[in-house]
Amino acid sequence: MKILFSYTGMLSVFGIFFIVAMMCLSFLGTTTVVCPPSFKPLTNVKPHIPNTQEQLASTILPFRDTRETRFQPIHWFHHGFFMTWDTILEKERTNIGVHKKSVPAGEYFGQWGSSTAALQWSRALTRLYSPDVVHEQGGRLIFLDLGARSYDTSTLRFRTMYPEGPQFEVFAVDPDNTYSDGFEKEGATFLNFAADVKNGTGYLTDRSGGGGVSEQGTIPTKLLDIGDWLERNVAPEDLLVCKMDVEGNEFKIFADWKARGLATLVDEIFVECHGSYETKCRKLLVDMLEAGMWSHEWPY
Repeated sequence: MKILFSYTGMLSVFGIFFIVAMMCLSFLGTTTVVCPPSFKPLTNVKPHIPNTQEQLASTILPFRDTRETRFQPIHWFHHGFFMTWDTILEKERTNIGVHKKSVPAGEYFGQWGSSTAALQWSRALTRLYSPDVVHEQGGRLIFLDLGARSYDTSTLRFRTMYPEGPQFEVFAVDPDNTYSDGFEKEGATFLNFAADVKNGTGYLTDRSGGGGVSEQGTIPTKLLDIGDWLERNVAPEDLLVCKMDVEGNEFKIFADWKARGLATLVDEIFVECHGSYETKCRKLLVDMLEAGMWSHEWPY
């Protein structure tokens, strides 16, 4: 009887595991991403790098690779997207007393964002590859903040929360020049432009750039071709992390990077997407991951 009970229990456990695995595969469809074995933050991840300097010198690490498939060897380390997060973060939201139906939307999404951010910081590339590895390969650590707003809006969060964030050079791009002093005081480079796929002049619907950039309007702004900037300022051996909050221009800019073969110059990207999460935004993030960019949603 004990043997039969044990055997039945094993079948039940296996059945549950099989169902969960099928749900993951069904949710992710035909993408190269698979559900990680554990979604808990990893505190003692061993870098997947050779042990000797000789081996290191002859090895192309994923962030140095220029192929779109470069992150497939570490696909298990990714956290998945959206609906998966809702499921795995339910416990964390419950622990901090967050229930969507019982709190104002702004408060709910603020606390949801904190839980999501904690998960994403735990799966950052610098959890796998230390800055020492980047420097040994002759590379730089670069944070490119597109749609930066003030220094405190996102750059400060990156420097204080992203693993090894203080070691990164910062380049902040924003059309509102009133924020420049805050970045310069913190040793960051401020570029007074609106991020785009061409250089020249565009128009804002408001001074802050919150309404995006158009070809007609009353508030002129300088445009910066971000792809051109990448080509002139970033090398494959650099580890570049980008935050993108460009008011809908994210789709156009990513398509331009991919068409010009520049996507893999951006190793890791956090995107504030402007569109439907269930359709356009999840597809954008998955497409970025498949193009060789370690992608996340910007949760703030």
